Amino acid sequence: MNYKLLTGRENNKLIQYKDFLIYEDAVAPFEQLVLEAKKEINADIEIVSSFRNFERQLAGWNLKASGKRPLYDDNDNPLDFDSLNPEEILHAILRWSAVPGGSRHHWGTDIDIFDASSMKREDVQLLQSECIPGGPCGDLHQWLDEKILTSNSHGFFRPYETERGGVGQEKWHISYSPISTELNETYTIDVFIKNIQEAKLELKEILLQNVELVFENYVKNIDLPPF
Repeated sequence: MNYKLLTGRENNKLIQYKDFLIYEDAVAPFEQLVLEAKKEINADIEIVSSFRNFERQLAGWNLKASGKRPLYDDNDNPLDFDSLNPEEILHAILRWSAVPGGSRHHWGTDIDIFDASSMKREDVQLLQSECIPGGPCGDLHQWLDEKILTSNSHGFFRPYETERGGVGQEKWHISYSPISTELNETYTIDVFIKNIQEAKLELKEILLQNVELVFENYVKNIDLPPF
């Protein structure tokens, strides 16, 4: 598998879907999911984030690693950047943001969604409070719970369905399994190490010192498709 595709440096498998780029094979199944949500619960599934290239992920990472973008704890509360040591900053970032070159969003198979019938895209923060019962996207995610568990989700699953001690629970993050599973299997620790070594990113030294832990806990530690 192409190193540049795996790490978001290059991807020629993408096509335009509205204002976003998605892996070409995932577009039709996603449209089916959108149609069913509208028909069954009158929800308007919209995308807030899909493909992100390496440079965009790198920019966001470096802003967080330098204290220029907020970090949050598991309860959506902002953390005091100045009170954290470098290792604490690293793990605070990793709870909600992937290492540049190590994000599933680089593949175009993974999509962050919301219910546009209940909130505006500009108001979406991708927080747990948006997905729980009573939250603006609560009904959508309750419906998706059933779709995914019954293997009737057109190939989509949630890689961060449950709390696994790595990336925080992300109900809004869905992944097109027929492609992303193959890519995930191809993404080895050697790819991850090469990617970090080539990148101009903050916290690089501490990342390399903890590379096996980060790889296993924050890259490979996902919920598998239930089908």
